Amino acid sequence: MVNPERSEGSTEGQRDRGIFAQPVCRRLGRFESDLGHQSGGKPPHSILLMIPLILFLAATTLRAEHFILRPDHVLRQEEIAELAARGVEVQRVLPDHRYVIRATDAHIPGNAEAFTIAKKISRAAYREAARAHAFATVRLLFHDDVAFEDAQRAVAVVGGTTARPLATDFELPHGLVARVPSTAIEQLAADDRVFAIYGPPLRPKNDNAVAAQLSHVTPLFSAPYNLSGNGVVLSLFELAPVDTRHPEFGGRVTSHLTGSVTSSSGHPTHVSGTMAASGVDARAKGMAPQATVHEFSALDDYAVMLNNKQTTLASLSVVADNNSWGYSLGWQGNQSGSGPSEVWNGGEDLFGGYESIDSSPYDAMTRKTSVIFVHSAGNDGSEGMNPVSPPWFQHAHVDNNGDVIKNETFCYSQNGSGTDCPTPTCTVGASHCETVRHPTYGPFGTMGLLSSVKNVIAVGAVDSFLQIASFSSRGPALDGRVKPEIVAKGVSQYSTVPDAGYARMQGTSMSSPVITGMMALFVEQWRMTFNGQSPDPETLKVLLIAGADDLGNPGPDYTFGFGLANAQASVDLIRADNNTGARIRSGDLAQGQQFETTMALPASQNVRVVLGWLDPEIFPAGDETAGKTLVNDLDVKLIDPSGNAVFPYVLDPTNPNANATRGVNSVDNLEEIEIANAVPGTYRVVVTGKTIAAGPTQHYVLVANAPLGSTAVVCTDPNEPNDTPETATQLASGIPLMGRFCSQSDVDDFKFTATGPGTVSVTATDTPIKITVIATGAQSTIAAGTTGTLQVPSGVDVIKLEPAGTIGANASYTITATYPFSTPPRKRPSRH
Repeated sequence: MVNPERSEGSTEGQRDRGIFAQPVCRRLGRFESDLGHQSGGKPPHSILLMIPLILFLAATTLRAEHFILRPDHVLRQEEIAELAARGVEVQRVLPDHRYVIRATDAHIPGNAEAFTIAKKISRAAYREAARAHAFATVRLLFHDDVAFEDAQRAVAVVGGTTARPLATDFELPHGLVARVPSTAIEQLAADDRVFAIYGPPLRPKNDNAVAAQLSHVTPLFSAPYNLSGNGVVLSLFELAPVDTRHPEFGGRVTSHLTGSVTSSSGHPTHVSGTMAASGVDARAKGMAPQATVHEFSALDDYAVMLNNKQTTLASLSVVADNNSWGYSLGWQGNQSGSGPSEVWNGGEDLFGGYESIDSSPYDAMTRKTSVIFVHSAGNDGSEGMNPVSPPWFQHAHVDNNGDVIKNETFCYSQNGSGTDCPTPTCTVGASHCETVRHPTYGPFGTMGLLSSVKNVIAVGAVDSFLQIASFSSRGPALDGRVKPEIVAKGVSQYSTVPDAGYARMQGTSMSSPVITGMMALFVEQWRMTFNGQSPDPETLKVLLIAGADDLGNPGPDYTFGFGLANAQASVDLIRADNNTGARIRSGDLAQGQQFETTMALPASQNVRVVLGWLDPEIFPAGDETAGKTLVNDLDVKLIDPSGNAVFPYVLDPTNPNANATRGVNSVDNLEEIEIANAVPGTYRVVVTGKTIAAGPTQHYVLVANAPLGSTAVVCTDPNEPNDTPETATQLASGIPLMGRFCSQSDVDDFKFTATGPGTVSVTATDTPIKITVIATGAQSTIAAGTTGTLQVPSGVDVIKLEPAGTIGANASYTITATYPFSTPPRKRPSRH
């Protein structure tokens, strides 16, 4: 019988439906038409012969909990909350602003339709069932609230089996493949747990295989590359032991964690497979299918973990280390198994931050090893956007150990008194009725703490269509740095799970091992090209960025970083260099020192130059997480054949969606210059040690996608870069400043602000110099070994110096500006 409260004529039922009051469809009244929706309304012959099945279907329909809601407008958040308060959960959005709902009490909205068999079975599934075979292979989707074990039971009830009996999780989001008796397709569809039934799987072209294809790893497995990661050692830090017995690993994966394989082992086993599965199932083939992998615990004391990273990995010859884990900050889903769905963890100020307890020692460790550390960006891109449901917003808190406090529910006070929260909805006690709401945030500014460390590679997640995953954490870091640096596929990633199984998972945990596995291929190619040597970590990082395919806004951005990893393009840079310096240069620069080389373009092409270095750690005060973290500041620029300077990309952290502009980058330890359709000719590439605060020198790596010259010069000019009025060096009145020309086409600019007319004098050594006062156009040429003086007007003055003849071996000069200026009045600061 239908509950009277759900019937169309019930006054009480009409009151309950509120804004959703429309005629309701009677479940039994539609049953017969559901069965006969094909072939002109005639039910399939198999159904007519199965009276017991019809009784089963009727009983199942009466027990239905999932329905389709068809409101006349897109539901607002307050309307969804109103439904939730009445026990109606909105689970999925369907086309035409329809919704899949789960009703947990008798108050089903009047415009809710039965989730009928006709709505569940696809044409492909009917075709598969009609093929005159005893069993049909179909793909099943289950409702979001259905556990994997319940899905297996639903298949077993109708006499079917799952295609992968050892699987421990859904293959798609709440989906699996099953072999079902052909006559039982509609019986299975009548099960309320089933969301939809589709035809058999299409030809495999997805999951790790798709990740490899999207990032151009697959071509590296065959000629002329023939790369596999053979002889290369990788590592990962995880929270549970890997199932090392999986057939995909072939004894190449070793876990140094104690304890047996548990349900928590699914994550590390999946990550390990993405890195190094051999391809027994071709869809699960890892990025480096012959690499060796060692697993360590991320739950160890922090100092122990850092020691393992710094010393133990070196003893095992590890070259790249994966970290698909992070810290719980801000809002997180409740994984404790009971209580409210949202948990407030605090520490939201650490998103994208840099602090002395975790960040500084981690940065220090990265510079003391020969390992590149790869971190998942985090899955907080959408976590902080939703927890605002009125009226009370029940949520949980964590204790000092980070564990969810059980049997306690916190609510938001509505009148600000802290005493109006209802019981038992909210736990008794004023401390559980909060007068201040926790912040909401996202998607930008949600990077994990360790993934925001300067010297690691942080990896975001995209899907097969190269769209950013909604959960993928985004930058900027709090000091404006580009984070994440790179993206890879991390949605519906097919890989290994315990007990010889396979499953799809998603998260930046799934995208970071794509990059870690790539590193093994880079190292393998490097060893072949560079006579058995291994590349240093900064070289691996710069090669990754130099080969990336741009996504999102032109140039880097805070969503995709520098783009989608392209392993083939990066490996091609190694091969094109061929151990000659034709694409890759490295060196060490002191304060003010300059390195210069040429780049010759025989024809027009898109040019990319990337500079990178491992920056020293900095130890901020306890309340400082957003200050500038760059210690040693290097700069790169290109001088085109016409003498124009081209600067790297810079981003505006206050406008994270904005396109990158060009300028002097004083924030990042990765700098990228691009020129689309660069004209043929000879370009100059200039790298300057602008600020070397921790020294005496800073090692750097420079990678270009066009031929670099065979010779280079080193020049020291402490004022560089000062090639434009925008980057001019500031002059103080009466204080001499020494500079130097580093090439025949070098131009140096200086500026100051005068309250009255003044003078500028320049003394040349072995190179004649032309002086230009930009404001007035006045010029003077100074012979080598002499001094020249020009008058300057009041206001902002920019002085341009350039060689007036062939530069000498010294090419230095001294410039002095003398001008009147005013000192701002002193006053007591507002803070004492």
